[in-house]
Amino acid sequence: MQALRGTDPRRIGPYTVLGRLGAGGTGEVYLAEAPTGLRLAVKVARAEDDPAFRARFRQEVRAAWSVGGPGTYVARIVDADTEGERPWVATEFVDGPNLRDAVLDHGPLPEHALRLLAAAVGQALAAIHAQGLVHGEVKPSGILLAADGPRLVGFGTGFGTGVDPPGDVFALGEVLAHASGGDLSAVPESLRGLVGSCLREDPARRPTPGQVIAATGHTAWSLREGLRPGWYTATAPTGRPGGVIGTGPVEEDGRWLPERDSEGWPSRVEYLVSPTLVDEKEEETTEPPAPPSRRRLLLGIGAGALLAAGAGTGGWLWLRDRDTGDGTKGDPDHRIDGSTPPPPSPLAPPERAVIAWTYYTGGAVAGPSAGPSVALSFYGDMVYAGGLDGALHAVAVGGAGTERWKTELGGVVGPPVALPEGACCVAQSGRRLCAVDPRGRVRWERAFDKEPYAAVLVDADGLVLVSTRASSATGSVRAYQGDGTLAWDARTPDPLTAEPVVAGDVVYVSTRTSLTALDAYDGKQLWAFHVGAPVGRPALLGGTLVAGTSGTSGTDSVLGFSADGKGVLWGATHTGLGHANPFVAFRGLAVTTAEGALVALDPEDGSTAWEFRASGDPEQYSAPTVNGDLVHALLGRTLYLLEPDGRRARVLTFPGLPVSPTARPVAGARYVYVTTERGIAAVNLTA
Repeated sequence: MQALRGTDPRRIGPYTVLGRLGAGGTGEVYLAEAPTGLRLAVKVARAEDDPAFRARFRQEVRAAWSVGGPGTYVARIVDADTEGERPWVATEFVDGPNLRDAVLDHGPLPEHALRLLAAAVGQALAAIHAQGLVHGEVKPSGILLAADGPRLVGFGTGFGTGVDPPGDVFALGEVLAHASGGDLSAVPESLRGLVGSCLREDPARRPTPGQVIAATGHTAWSLREGLRPGWYTATAPTGRPGGVIGTGPVEEDGRWLPERDSEGWPSRVEYLVSPTLVDEKEEETTEPPAPPSRRRLLLGIGAGALLAAGAGTGGWLWLRDRDTGDGTKGDPDHRIDGSTPPPPSPLAPPERAVIAWTYYTGGAVAGPSAGPSVALSFYGDMVYAGGLDGALHAVAVGGAGTERWKTELGGVVGPPVALPEGACCVAQSGRRLCAVDPRGRVRWERAFDKEPYAAVLVDADGLVLVSTRASSATGSVRAYQGDGTLAWDARTPDPLTAEPVVAGDVVYVSTRTSLTALDAYDGKQLWAFHVGAPVGRPALLGGTLVAGTSGTSGTDSVLGFSADGKGVLWGATHTGLGHANPFVAFRGLAVTTAEGALVALDPEDGSTAWEFRASGDPEQYSAPTVNGDLVHALLGRTLYLLEPDGRRARVLTFPGLPVSPTARPVAGARYVYVTTERGIAAVNLTA
C-alpha cells in the first residue's frame, strides 16, 4: 500500500481514492471507496488512443461482468467506465496477501488449507468456464487469501492466447504445487494424485474443475464451513482451521502471521479479474452494466440476508488523510475526468430523485413482510423482476435499463431470488417453482399439489428455501438444490408469518405461535420456542434474535430471543411494532419501520435507540434495507437514507413517478431499485 502522489486522481467516477495498491503493464490500481462505504480496487488504464487497445479493454471488462461474487471465489466487478479518457474498472477489494507472498513469507500451506484452496479455485474456474470463458493466467500472485477464502483475480493475457479450460486446470496444478512448497514431491500424499492429474501432458486427461472439487472431498457447504478466519494457517483443531487472521499476531508451528495493521501485512493487490472469452463472436452490448455492491459474510441472497459487512476495510485508515507524499493533502474533489462534484448538504433537504431508467412488468409483486420485488443477479449485471404480466424479466443494470430477456411463465410471477445458475421464482399463483438460467431459459420446474401456496423464496448458499402452507393449520419449509432436487422438507406446527431468515448454518422460521431454528444442512429442528402469538421476521445481532410479536389482546411487543434456543431474554412493549414489522440488523441495532417512522432498538434490552419520523405520517411504508453505512426505507412515496445515528443523509422524492411504497428497496453501489405501479425503477444514488 502506498500513499497517493500529487499526480494521482482523488476521485475515479463516483469513488473517492484512498491510496495506491500497485501498478501493472497496462495501468495503475487504487484503493477507493464508494459513497456507501464499500471499499474497491480500481484499475485505471494508461492513457491510450489505440482503438484496438480500447476494444480489447472493453471486451475484457464485458466478459468479466458475467463471473465473480459470493460462492464463486472470483473477485467481482462492481463498476467500470470503458469509454472515458482513461478507462477504468472497479472490483471488490480483497483484503489479504497473495498466495505467492504468503508461501514466501510463511512457508507451505498445511494440508487442510491446500484442500480448501484446490476446491475454491476449482469452484472459481467452474464459474468462469460455465460462462464460456477461460481465465488464462491462473498463478500464485493472482490468488488472494482473504479471511473468508481465496479469490481468483488477475487481468488475463487477453484474447488469442490459445489458453483453453484444460490449460486453466494445468495452471491450477502448478498453483497447488507452489502452495505445497514448490514441486510435486512436496504435495501431501493425499492430494498428490489430484495435483498430478491436473499436470498431465494430455489436456483430455486432465480433470474438469468440477472433478477437482469432488476430488478434494468438499461440497459447496463444507467449503464455506472450512473457509473461516485463519483457514490457511498451520493448524486446524477439530478438523477446521485455527487462528484468526486480522485480530492479532498468530504463532503457529514457529511461523508468525502479522497483524493486518502492521507493516508486515501489505495488500499485495496486483491484478483485477478479467477472464478471456472463448468465443469472440459474442454480440457486444452498447454499455457495460454496473453491478451493485454485496458486502456479505453470509450467502443469504434476497429476503433472507441478515449479516452484511464492508468489504476489505483492512488496516489503512491512515489513508483517509490522503497524504500525497509531497507534504500536502490531496484535493478530495480532484476527479480523474477533471470535474468537481457538488458538495453534499449536511441538512439533507428533500431532493428530486434522479431516475436512471424505468421498466414495465405489468405491475411488480412485492414479497411477504414487505419484501423486495426484484433481485440482483448473482454476478451483478442484471435485475430480475416478476410481474403481473406472467413473465420473469431480466434488465441490464447499467445504461437505459435494456431488457436482456423476458421468459413467459404464466399467471402472476412472484419476486425472484438470484442463484449462480440464474434465478428462481414462483409462478401461476404459487403452484409452480421455476428455475431459469442467466439467459432466460427454463432449467427446471416443480409443481405443488396443494393451494394456496403463497410461497416465499430464500437462497441459502446454494439451496432455495420455499416456505409454503402445508395445510390450513401447518406450514412447510422445503429446500431445493440448484438442480431442482429436494434436499429436505421440514414441517412446522403452524403456518409461517414471515419468510425464513438464514444466518450461517441456521434457518429461523417465524410462525403464528413460535420461533423455530432449523439446521440448514438437513432441515432438522435445532430448537423451538413457543410464544403463543404470531412472530415476525427476526434480525440477528450477536447472540440475540430481535422480533416483533402481536398478542391476542391486540398488544404489540418486541422480544429478544437467545440465538442458542435458551428462550426469551427480554420483552419490550412498543406500540405499533408487532409481527408485521420485519427487523434488520444495522450497525449493532435492530431497525424496523412503522407507520411514518424508522425505529432502531437496542438488542440488549429492546429500548429505543432512536426514532426517525417522516413528515406527514404516511400510512404506507416499506421494510428497511441496509446498504453500507446507510439504511434505506420508503415512508410513503419518499425514500429516506439515514445515518447509523438516525439522522437523515438524503431524502429523495419521486414527483410524477407512481412509486409503490410497500416493497422493500433493493440497494447497490450505484442504484437503488424501487417498485412502481407498472414495474420497477432504478434510482441513481451517485447523481
